[in-house]
Amino acid sequence: MRADQEQPCAHARLMLEEFFDQIRFARATELAQAGRFPEAEGVLSQKGRLTEVPRELDLLARMSAHQGRFQDARRFWEAALQKAPGDATYQRCLERLAQFEQSNQPIDTVLAWSVWLAIACGVAVLFFACFS
Repeated sequence: MRADQEQPCAHARLMLEEFFDQIRFARATELAQAGRFPEAEGVLSQKGRLTEVPRELDLLARMSAHQGRFQDARRFWEAALQKAPGDATYQRCLERLAQFEQSNQPIDTVLAWSVWLAIACGVAVLFFACFS
């Protein structure tokens, strides 16, 4: 191949790689939205290697947080912030995670109290409706 043909080929190859990266990220996002986290993580971790792309690290962090794996979420957001210093979104996510961790009230406890409160209110309304 001649030198004047190599540069357009290299450019086309880069464009194709970027295109396939976008498709891969879209697929991982779709899987994550469907709650298929292990599959989404597999799409983002090609050949068992952790991605170095900030938006992919962010998606991994969000999936981890959604599953209650907060240490993993912190690690992914810190890695994303290292790759994209000063990114306000990743910084805000880390701050919110820290606030949640400082509250010292596990989400399960909050949900349990909410369910019991709803049941108690329902019983009170039924009792009041039946005996009024």
